Amino acid sequence: MKSYNEIPLLIPPRILCMFFFIAAFTVSFDIFLNVNIAGFNFRFAQLALLIPIGMSMIHPLVSRQIIRPLGFGYLMLWVFFILLFIPNTTYISRSIGYAGWLCFSVLMIFAATQIFTTEQRVLKLIRVYLYTFFFVSLFGLLQFIMPIMGIGAPFVTQWWIPGIPRINGFSYEPSYYSTYMITGFILIAYLREHGSTIIKRSQLNVMYYTVALTLVLCSSRMGWILMIIWLSRHHIRVLFNLIRGKISAKQFNSMAILSGTIVVVLGISMLSFGTSKMTAGLERMSFLVNGLGILGTSDHSSGARISGLQDTFQVFMDNPLVGHSLGGVAPAIGQQYNYTVTNNEDAKMFEGIAVFVEVLAASGIIGFIPFVIYMTKIIVSPLKLVKRIEDAEVKVILKALSYSLVFELIILQFNQNILRPYFWFHIAVLSSVYFVYLRKYKLKSA
Repeated sequence: MKSYNEIPLLIPPRILCMFFFIAAFTVSFDIFLNVNIAGFNFRFAQLALLIPIGMSMIHPLVSRQIIRPLGFGYLMLWVFFILLFIPNTTYISRSIGYAGWLCFSVLMIFAATQIFTTEQRVLKLIRVYLYTFFFVSLFGLLQFIMPIMGIGAPFVTQWWIPGIPRINGFSYEPSYYSTYMITGFILIAYLREHGSTIIKRSQLNVMYYTVALTLVLCSSRMGWILMIIWLSRHHIRVLFNLIRGKISAKQFNSMAILSGTIVVVLGISMLSFGTSKMTAGLERMSFLVNGLGILGTSDHSSGARISGLQDTFQVFMDNPLVGHSLGGVAPAIGQQYNYTVTNNEDAKMFEGIAVFVEVLAASGIIGFIPFVIYMTKIIVSPLKLVKRIEDAEVKVILKALSYSLVFELIILQFNQNILRPYFWFHIAVLSSVYFVYLRKYKLKSA
């Protein structure tokens, strides 16, 4: 890679870093500290990033050098297709707004890699990033406790049962909250499991259990599923080894103890309480699976997701080469039902689902290719870098950031809108860390 000699920024780096830290703490704010202009919400985090983004664009003109974020060429090619297809909609102002939102996210990644160019800065960025999840989880616990104590319900939008809130933090609803927090959970969990020293072990433990608790209390089923997958991944590996006949005696004993414990607990429960009481208990807890179509509940949640996925994919199938841009997918779904979308309220009725399918419908099959390549590089390249360096702590950090991004992408497949600010902020953090250690060890990008 080309050598990089840092040139003093027009504004001191510590000031620009501070704006990024402010953005990190507020990047999940959907319903707090926002400004609505022409029907579009501008988040406080976006406002905080205006100055560092502006300086990062001026800096290369002064220093005559530029840092290309990982996979930036593919990212810009995808952006080109999104801009190209803006006119293909019945509601062009939405397409323009969403395209502008995407460009802002791309500039955020660019700014981060121009500003966080030293190991000291990126390590501080990661520490601050970890504390932001802890901060939001603490607010989530407060949000859960206050209504129970009868002293208010700040920003609560949904309830488990009357008087018991579902945590949503500063997000629109619990599912948005879990989509944000799952990144922090995986990030903190991996650092904790592998003995990271980026912050004290005791602090990592507190963060881990606090974030995990709020993810449980928000009662987002997809959040639960991904937590279970992460926590049971070792047992899943043992199960595969058992099927292949390659299980060790130690692994077999662990599986036997776990299975035996489950059987004993269920047996004691049935003998102590009787099957009728257990059935009644399950019925009382059925609100936890409401919307999934099991335990006698309706399937409005899962049914709506499947319907939304079918509608979104149909938009692509109707014209696989010419996309509708990111803001044009909802109006295109509306047209399937002979409804012309001309404002944001109408668009909300026809939101798609599964962000990769949305991107496919927005970009067309050709425009989708650079998007897939970029997403692959942003995950795979840091993992390849891990194999080329010796520093154990750096290895853990890069893996933690990459794996948490994978889980974020998974949960987004059950949601709409890839323009979530915290998703792109995470990519900005990962891109910065990757560049710093690529340069430190004088390696070429993979």
